[in-house]
Amino acid sequence: MDRKIIAGIISGIILWAGFIFAVEISVNPATESLQSGNVFVITLGNLKPGDHAVKVFNNKGKYVRTILDKCSTETTIVVPWNLRGQWGKKVKPGQYTLKYLSGITFTLDKSFGKDGIISDTGIISPTDVQTDRSGNLYVLDEGASILYKFTADGKPLKDINGKNFIESTTAPLWGSFCIGNDGRIYLSFTHSTSHVIGVYDGKTGALLYYIGGAGNPYWNGPYKPGDGCYYPVWVGINGSHLYAGSYVILCWDVRKPGNTGGLWGIKQKDQPLTADAITTDGKNAIYWAPGSPWSYTGLHKIIDETTYKNGKVIYKTPEGYLISNYSLNSFTDPITKMQINLNDIRGLASDHEDGVYAVQRKYSRIVKFSDTGFGFDYVASFGSFGKNASNLEFTAPHDVAISPNGHYIYVVEDGEAISKENTTPGLARIMKFKISYKEEKEIKLIVTP
Repeated sequence: MDRKIIAGIISGIILWAGFIFAVEISVNPATESLQSGNVFVITLGNLKPGDHAVKVFNNKGKYVRTILDKCSTETTIVVPWNLRGQWGKKVKPGQYTLKYLSGITFTLDKSFGKDGIISDTGIISPTDVQTDRSGNLYVLDEGASILYKFTADGKPLKDINGKNFIESTTAPLWGSFCIGNDGRIYLSFTHSTSHVIGVYDGKTGALLYYIGGAGNPYWNGPYKPGDGCYYPVWVGINGSHLYAGSYVILCWDVRKPGNTGGLWGIKQKDQPLTADAITTDGKNAIYWAPGSPWSYTGLHKIIDETTYKNGKVIYKTPEGYLISNYSLNSFTDPITKMQINLNDIRGLASDHEDGVYAVQRKYSRIVKFSDTGFGFDYVASFGSFGKNASNLEFTAPHDVAISPNGHYIYVVEDGEAISKENTTPGLARIMKFKISYKEEKEIKLIVTP
């Protein structure tokens, strides 16, 4: 099928380090038909060192694909687009917008909480943070085993049976949580010998049922009767699939209680799987970072290959999952030329646009990467040790979350000692930062049959 692209040549002006220069953006072809399988090429010229991104959106503003997002010192970058979306499927005829973004910045949102921060509210040690589809904010105080709920501007949202929190009967009990698309809350019983994840009603706070339980946690591949969990220290969710584990990564169908919904698991012998951080892209990707005794080193990706057909589970691979052939343990900053090791990652968040944010707690740093489908590209980082959030200073950051529209990032800092060597405690606070760019340009395309 022939496809016609209507586009133009665009140039923009950027203020960089006090100097004005023109970023040249050209497209090819300008106005001509393309045979199916051909590509549309954008050339970015006269670039300065920094982060550069090109993202595709449809006429309703829905995300389609990221075709570039990395930090680079190149003066010219050629960016091809094969008219396919995030998962390789051809896009439908219609209008598309390709956005060029550069100069990512993070600014404390002073309208959130008190001057951009929630603290001094009785929260002892916030360790996990999530947003739901409506943009509401959930924060887990692991030390007290209380899950709090706030509006996007930091006000207590008292819609959980008239309260803005769920509290366990004993503390500590919960170690991690995630929010389903239906508003249900999944809390891992980390500090318990029951080895379960509790499923809670998001409106009443009532415990509905448990997932997991006692049993051999070292199973691999399709579920076997009697298989269970073992101290689930983190949880994540993609649709109806719940991922949990500590020494292993396990997958359940959330619609089935106990161990009856077990789908697949990864044995410890496959690779070090003890994890302290996990996030999902909301589709079928799982990003995780291993924990002690492996020094919390590296960012890894797993693809969940399990699907359903006529109500039956279909395993695309014998194991039900695919460990991607790439991970990242260290990288070199293209600008500073310094090598950065990815250790002590305590929190991860996906922006659902192929971007992954990692919290390096020991270094008081938040690092953004782009998942290219073939590896991870370094994009940018921010944060330094200190107490002034306005200056992007953190003491003991533990987790991050991205707002549904991708415009804001939430950072939680726990109240625990940073390490055995550094007993400085964190400030037990939640912060909100606005994500913006110094330069944004758009290219409009019309794809016609």
